[in-house]
Amino acid sequence: MTQTVKDAATKAMRALAAVGPGIFAIGYTIGTGSVTSMAKAGADYGLGLLWVLALSCLFSGVLMSAYGRFAAVTGETALHGMVRFMPCGRVVAALVFIGVVVGQYTCLGGIMILTSGAIKEAFGLSCGVFPIACAIMDAMYALLMVGRYSFFEKILAFFVFLMALTFVVSVFATWPDAATLKRAIRPLAPSGGASLLMLAAFVGTTMAAPTFVTRPLLVREKGWGSGDLKTERRDSAVSASLMFAVSGSVMAVAAGALFAHGRGLEKILDIAATLEPVAGRFAVSFFMVGVLAAGLSSVFPIMMVAPLLIGDWKDGRMETNTPLFRVICLVAALWGLVVPLLGSNPVTVTVAVQVSNVFVLPLAVAAILFLVNRRSVMGEHCAGWVMNALLAAALAFAVATAAAGAKALLDRGEKGGADYFERGEIKSCEKHARGDERLEKAFAFLKRADLPSLAVGRHEIDGDKVFALVQECELKPVSDMKIEAHRRYIDIQAPLTAAEAYGVGRLSDANAALPFDVEKDIGFYKQPMDVVVVNPGEFIMFRPPYGAHGPSCSVDGPRRIKKLVIKVLVEP
Repeated sequence: MTQTVKDAATKAMRALAAVGPGIFAIGYTIGTGSVTSMAKAGADYGLGLLWVLALSCLFSGVLMSAYGRFAAVTGETALHGMVRFMPCGRVVAALVFIGVVVGQYTCLGGIMILTSGAIKEAFGLSCGVFPIACAIMDAMYALLMVGRYSFFEKILAFFVFLMALTFVVSVFATWPDAATLKRAIRPLAPSGGASLLMLAAFVGTTMAAPTFVTRPLLVREKGWGSGDLKTERRDSAVSASLMFAVSGSVMAVAAGALFAHGRGLEKILDIAATLEPVAGRFAVSFFMVGVLAAGLSSVFPIMMVAPLLIGDWKDGRMETNTPLFRVICLVAALWGLVVPLLGSNPVTVTVAVQVSNVFVLPLAVAAILFLVNRRSVMGEHCAGWVMNALLAAALAFAVATAAAGAKALLDRGEKGGADYFERGEIKSCEKHARGDERLEKAFAFLKRADLPSLAVGRHEIDGDKVFALVQECELKPVSDMKIEAHRRYIDIQAPLTAAEAYGVGRLSDANAALPFDVEKDIGFYKQPMDVVVVNPGEFIMFRPPYGAHGPSCSVDGPRRIKKLVIKVLVEP
């Protein structure tokens, strides 16, 4: 039996290694950034955004094939080809280079803090995340110094095999029951706020521009020509299919482990903590191996992206043994340590930086659409109507996603970028005060051990500046949600006896349903809402004037609960 498993693993590794450039595509697209985005989506929305993932993977396969076709037919690489064959080609190539490198370097910091944090928590290490990040970077840089593309492929094949195996197997350990699955799989149409940000993060990590822009360089390294177009298409299709299978598995694991139990995702080990009672400690370790493999498979190609693109621009060659390659990889390694050094919430950082990838995407799509339709360059291998239709759809999708990402980032709130709502665990709520004296008093009250036994009614904290309301209410269906917002008071809400669903969104004054009641500091509105679930032991905070919310909604049917609302005055 053991030999059979070993033989199967060897065959799988060989098959992955045979994919070639597709391995680098998976390395760029499925790392801890992708794992975090998929896990966050699965925890908050179940499988409602699976259709977005499917579209992203479809268009990724089309774009990989288009860039690979260009390279196989012309022998040119992406940036070099843009300079030679496009009007204002140098400008286009420069913008693509800057967009790709900035986006990938931004992602590298998020990947490092998440991977280092996972290692720290998984092994119970007492040191901070920065020393762990340094150790990871040292190891990755040492591997890069080997300087052979065939060696890089083998390393990535190993990481991708581990990643795919662990995430797919973990799905079966967390498969939800039929009722939860039916609720989880309903398609969600992102309408604003958190879901728009998640859509942009999805596309930013799955339709990652470096996946396509570096592909011609890798196709040339494999020696593929116009006689290998069938092989190139198969490589693209297998790569895109693996992206969907692995990313979809992560989303399904989070849906089964967190969404099914009404829990959110604050850190990636939230999934592991839920896996343990369901599938045992081995399942937790197994899942964490996948997370670490995902992180390492991304660090490797991201550190290479800038020197690869410089070689592409100069003469269309991959040069991995030069001093320039080593120096630029070292710069990337040092840059990747900045976020672990400064520290931040890894889930928030990682989802946010994935959004940065979407802004160069429309330009990368438009460039290849132009190049594969130049008959003087492509000859008889110009794109046909099917490829053109798919590329046009990919361009429209990329533009729409970039616009959604820009809107989501702008909508993340006022006052130095603070969100219009925040959510967290009561045991660590004080960090959300950020030096605000009134919030510090509110969170000190929130951490009282006797909250469930407090009498219904008002409880004084600091006069009218900070006070608490203990309430009992009947939870209503989400369809009956009443959306409200305030102008003078921050709302901190915490269910005490059962989970409570909230609608969350950024306030649009144009959607006011009734005139604002200044005396009661409340207004009611009509607008789309994302839904999040808050459990006992957690809180959610809404900041005026944009923190619209729909409280007191049911998770699993009508019930009466006891909850706490703390009002914090924001005026002098």
